[in-house]
Formats: sequence, structure tokens, C-alpha cells
Amino acid sequence: MYDNIGKNTWQEMKGHNLSESKYHTIIKPLYDCLRSLDFCGINDSILIEDISGSTKIDYLADNYTGWQFDITISYL
Repeated sequence: MYDNIGKNTWQEMKGHNLSESKYHTIIKPLYDCLRSLDFCGINDSILIEDISGSTKIDYLADNYTGWQFDITISYL
């Protein structure tokens, strides 16, 4: 999601609560949402072989923050 480059990544700015960090306002809520999705329920003929992901912080010119996933699927 689009993000402000001046927001704390973790807790580097004194006087700012950790709850204001990119982790607590963007990374963790997105992670919790993605964990609740049932990818197998989308289509019975798709089998997820492997999922790997990493966080992206202030990514590209628009300073996107979130997750990037590589997913390997097979069709049954």
C-alpha cells in the first residue's frame, strides 16, 4: 500500500510509540489478513506447491510498503 516515507520503520524516532510504526500499521495487519485467506477455496483444480514472501518497505518511487510473494502452483 502507498506509504509515507517519514513513518517509522520500527522504532527509530524518539517520542513515537511503536504502535505507529510501519510494522504495526501496515505489515502486520496485511500479514494477518493474508493468513486468513483460503487460497485453496478459490479453485479446486489449483494446488499451491510453494509460497515464499518478503516485506517491501518504501518500495519504488511511490514508497509502497507491504508484502511481495512468489507462489508456485500446479493445476490438477
